[in-house]
Amino acid sequence: MGKLALCLYNCIEMAEILLALLAVSRYVYLEPVLKNRKAQFIYGTAFFVFTFVVQMLPGIWEDIQITGILFFGVYIFLTRESHRIRGIFLLIPALGFLVGITALFYAVPYLVTGAYLPERENALLSDGIFWIVVLIFYIKGAGFRQRAAKESAYRQLGRWERNFLHGVGIFLFAVGSFLITIYEAGLSQDMSRFLTGLGCLSIVFLEVSAVALVQQGNKKGYFQYMTTIGEHYMRAELVHFRAYKEQEVRLRRFRHDIKNHLACLCRLSETGDLDRMRTYLENLEGELRQTDHAVQTGNEIVDAILNEKLLLAQAMGVSFSLDGNFSCEIEMQAMDICTIFANALDNALEELERSSAAKMDRKEDGEQQNGWIRLKISCQGKMACFVFENPVRPQKKIMPPGCTDKKNEKEHGFGLLNIAYVAEKYHGSMKQQIREEKEGSVYSLEVLVFTE
Repeated sequence: MGKLALCLYNCIEMAEILLALLAVSRYVYLEPVLKNRKAQFIYGTAFFVFTFVVQMLPGIWEDIQITGILFFGVYIFLTRESHRIRGIFLLIPALGFLVGITALFYAVPYLVTGAYLPERENALLSDGIFWIVVLIFYIKGAGFRQRAAKESAYRQLGRWERNFLHGVGIFLFAVGSFLITIYEAGLSQDMSRFLTGLGCLSIVFLEVSAVALVQQGNKKGYFQYMTTIGEHYMRAELVHFRAYKEQEVRLRRFRHDIKNHLACLCRLSETGDLDRMRTYLENLEGELRQTDHAVQTGNEIVDAILNEKLLLAQAMGVSFSLDGNFSCEIEMQAMDICTIFANALDNALEELERSSAAKMDRKEDGEQQNGWIRLKISCQGKMACFVFENPVRPQKKIMPPGCTDKKNEKEHGFGLLNIAYVAEKYHGSMKQQIREEKEGSVYSLEVLVFTE
């Protein structure tokens, strides 16, 4: 085999190691990924160029297999938002899951035949099986990948889960290494085959159990979140129904008394008492205004959520303004609408409640307000854009989806993540920004959605 062909073969082998480690980090440890295709292309190109160059330059790097491990550490450093250095140590347990699977290619033939496969045949067998699995996963695994991304988006690994996986990975590393080198232990063949069989069972059991544990936790977190959203939606509907009934009662009362009001106005006009007539009309206008719905967007679900949040805003002294209506032809599921509007408004109200930004807006006469929330709805055909704005502290930083600046990180930070997921589901996007205006720093959340 020529040097060039050998270099290319080594690049492929290193790619196998890297892909396997990335699969463990993504589907076992729920680590983030490079979502930008451009970033993925640059990362993959850098890996292959680096792996190829270090082989073509003699004396630079003798153990080329370290490149897959090195780039795995680089990947973890690039994708994590925090604890990047500590995250690199994830390499050890992740490598254990890989060593455990690799050991099976040595152990199973020995367990069956009592002899190890030659190194070259073993490598070709493992390479072939690996790329067949990758090809099947790429072609047939789209549903699994989407479901895993959807379910894992609603939770993070708990401390005990992560520690358990660390322990499993380290144990698999030890068992796998032992099975690969068991022929050097000087044991009898019967004892070696017995220990090999026991080790194979342990590896298979632990590998399957670890994946099942994580996937089961993902499903549990997802259904818990959907239950929470359902409760939120039903609560908003109940508030909206009660408000609607109260408004209906006010309207019937107003209609019942309208003849008396008109008679009083006629008498005041006949006597020429314009001042009392003006005061009477102002009071009548106030009663008429109370018969209107607080918020009307053209969508019952949005109205239910906005009216619920409007009550909370009024209790906090927060002003609320709405520009636009939900008049487009876009069709969205009720849960998805609730996810966008409930999370966005909850985040705005929480920010105004827990920060000094709630005291930033002042009227010209010196009367202090408790902040404000602006909502803009723009619709055109099957496209809709929702913009939520509220004042924030000058030092406020934009938090990436899935992250939070609250104390209990594991219980928070999912609101924006869920909104981003819904936007992606409807072929749209989510954008955050903080801009400076006359009244101070203003946070803006823009959600764009489309339907086919």
